[in-house]
Amino acid sequence: MKRIAIAVVVLVVVLAAALPPLFGARARSLIENDLAYLAELLAPYGTVEVSLQDWDVGWYSSTATAAVVVAFDDRPDVPPRLVDLPAFTRTFPNSITLRHGPVVTGPAAGLGWGSVELVVDPSLVPPLQDFHDATGLDRVAHLGISVGFFGSATVGLDIPAFVYEVPGQQFDFRGLEADATLDGAGEAMDFGGEFGGLTVTGQASQTAAVGTTTWSGRNRVDPRYPNLWLGEGRVDIARAMVGGGQAGESVEVSDIRLQGESGIEGDLYVATGLYRAKEMQVMNAQLDDLVLDYAVGYGAEGMVRLMAGGLDVAVLTPEAQLENADALLRQRLTFDIDRLGFKHAGRPALATVAMAYRGDELPDDFNVELPLDFMALLPLLSANLDLAFHRELLGDLGIGQMDGVVRMLAREGIVREAGDDYTLNVGFANGGLTINGDPFEPFQLLGLFGGP
Repeated sequence: MKRIAIAVVVLVVVLAAALPPLFGARARSLIENDLAYLAELLAPYGTVEVSLQDWDVGWYSSTATAAVVVAFDDRPDVPPRLVDLPAFTRTFPNSITLRHGPVVTGPAAGLGWGSVELVVDPSLVPPLQDFHDATGLDRVAHLGISVGFFGSATVGLDIPAFVYEVPGQQFDFRGLEADATLDGAGEAMDFGGEFGGLTVTGQASQTAAVGTTTWSGRNRVDPRYPNLWLGEGRVDIARAMVGGGQAGESVEVSDIRLQGESGIEGDLYVATGLYRAKEMQVMNAQLDDLVLDYAVGYGAEGMVRLMAGGLDVAVLTPEAQLENADALLRQRLTFDIDRLGFKHAGRPALATVAMAYRGDELPDDFNVELPLDFMALLPLLSANLDLAFHRELLGDLGIGQMDGVVRMLAREGIVREAGDDYTLNVGFANGGLTINGDPFEPFQLLGLFGGP
């Protein structure tokens, strides 16, 4: 029995001494593969490459130099200001630390192949030297990645708080922590984080600020549609504000919540969202209990095409664009806003919208051409809008001049008036427009605004 115990101890010691470099090699391979995959995903928009060089291999940890290249391509969906930027090429010496498994130590501790730390030290990067001198930070960002035995990966990002001033502006950054975990099959990801906030103060006391922001969620891939990510997420923002300056005008929103969910129902992609805010100050109007509750339904096959480029002229041939346009137009689409409203001076303002497009009824002989003949699609479209608001809202929002227009429309029966309350219903079906249930020709509006 004693010999067996000694043998076990010796085996454990040998494994502990011999395995770490093997785990390190495996972790390095996985990390480099992920970096190459990331570059491929971003390739349509430009060159984004991160390569690891000058590996200094140790027994339980290794270090490497990170080389970063970023350059954007001239594409319609890339902002010109990014295309005009010179290519960013920078080497960060000894910025990577790879810790070997099977037991990983350091910030990303746990069991697995290994973990990686990327620390950006501003004192080693000439363009960041002034920032380093002004803030005293010994790191701009810390990125940690751990790789598990079965290929799962956890990524954590930490950016410390700082106050930085340049002529005419001050940046008060309150720090950021974020993390994400991707499963070994690459089919599900959990994420979350907290942003402490940011205040930017400029000349004449112009200020933009975002308060504490937290987020969490989960994404997944449906096996039937591997290119379509589904899931749910939520973002909470304590406060957002922009304003100040000589005019003193500002917009401020507090207690904001954004949440959404997407999934597959039958052969339809369905997404729902709920946006809320406790208060919003705009000009002289304070709006309370803001809410937007919506739902979208669209053919899952069409959504996959859209996510893969849709009608992207920079990637698809003219023939492929026409093929995609035909497939996209033959999908059924629904869009509903169940609630879009708020309270103003204790009185509610509310709008609801329902829209449907019956693309599955498009005739087989319909000839798709670009640009599209939207008039041919109108018979397949239906929509309905209900609107209710109080007269004082227009003045407090700074658009009091619209009051005369609304009153004129009320005299014509287009807007219904009950004291200082207004309501409006607009419908569209079978190519025809209705106002408050009665047929209406849009050209009538030209006569109203054009005078006698």
